[in-house]
Amino acid sequence: MQVPEGATISPDTENRLETFARFITKMDDSTKNIYAVSQEFAKRYQSFYKREFGKVAGIFNGLSEAFLSSPVRSQANQSLVAAIKRTSAQYEAVGKLFDEQHWHDFGPLANLMHEYRGVLDAWPEISAVYRGAIAKKKEHQKAFAEGRLEEKAMAGINHRADVVTYATLAEMNHFEEERIIDYSRVMRTFLTGQLNLYKTIVANLEDALAAFPPEQ
Repeated sequence: MQVPEGATISPDTENRLETFARFITKMDDSTKNIYAVSQEFAKRYQSFYKREFGKVAGIFNGLSEAFLSSPVRSQANQSLVAAIKRTSAQYEAVGKLFDEQHWHDFGPLANLMHEYRGVLDAWPEISAVYRGAIAKKKEHQKAFAEGRLEEKAMAGINHRADVVTYATLAEMNHFEEERIIDYSRVMRTFLTGQLNLYKTIVANLEDALAAFPPEQ
């Protein structure tokens, strides 16, 4: 990487990069937490939620079977049995929705967190290289000030440190651009998946409710 001609290092660059390193640590913790919770919810969708909605479907199906066994035959009872069976079917459908739901919300979220865990793992090494270059630069600046280092050697060390600094800044800026795009996209995907899930649940329950006409 070449340092832009005539470019100067801003006095606050070192502070910015140190602050960014602390930000990376916080983001890493948050990313691991989101990944763990996303994995947990994906498992719950396919086990707990599917199972619990299946239980609700089962109790209503059992109720419809009980009512169907009544010795009193009437159209009203037949309609009630059909409506309860319809309710049971809708709860069964909701359970199946949860079985596939992780592909639409927590799945994409977990996948991005997994990708970023790998990206974030590289930052301590990048930061260490930058800190090493700056420490060496300061060490040689002291030697130069004390007359123990020639100006030409000092210029070379300054140039190498500047190259590392600009490379680190470039990595930081690129990371920030990608982070904002990636996280905005995944949050839209997550929330769209959540909204579609609950809209479908509402539609299923409204369909079940429509089978029970209001009393006249």
